Amino acid sequence: MNNNTKLYRYTSEVAPAISRPFRVLTALLLLPLITLFATSAEARLGESFEKCAKRYGTPTGSINIPGLLPNGVGFHRGEYSITCGFEDNKCIIMVVTRLVPDDPIQKAIPRDDITFFMRDNFGHTSWVLTQLDKDQSTWSTYDLEDHKPYIATYDSNLEMLTMKIAGL
Repeated sequence: MNNNTKLYRYTSEVAPAISRPFRVLTALLLLPLITLFATSAEARLGESFEKCAKRYGTPTGSINIPGLLPNGVGFHRGEYSITCGFEDNKCIIMVVTRLVPDDPIQKAIPRDDITFFMRDNFGHTSWVLTQLDKDQSTWSTYDLEDHKPYIATYDSNLEMLTMKIAGL
């Protein structure tokens, strides 16, 4: 290292004049997008059909796959299709896929959106990555309020995020 080289510990030391305005501008530009997405991904496991319908609007259809997706009801918000499976009027499983407008092919869900869905469902608990391989990632958490374990799995081949109450 020569005498003209200086190591910076923080970004604010490198460019203090542009650091704060850049952060403010970025926040102002991203705020409408964050607000739009935040309102579209609020259904939670354990909620009733009525609460899910209130969050998402009119259901787009229904499906019933015994043992996998019981009494499933579909909703569509933004780029996401969310199907909630109900048992005793409680959402016990959510299946999330990403559908881009004017493109019939399902798209991969970005990692940030996956963590957003998991955090939005269980903001008061932490998710732990329990399995990672080339095709599938699995996380688990435990809800201390409801005393229930939850599992989230993203399958990269199916491009689908599944969140459910463990053991059901």
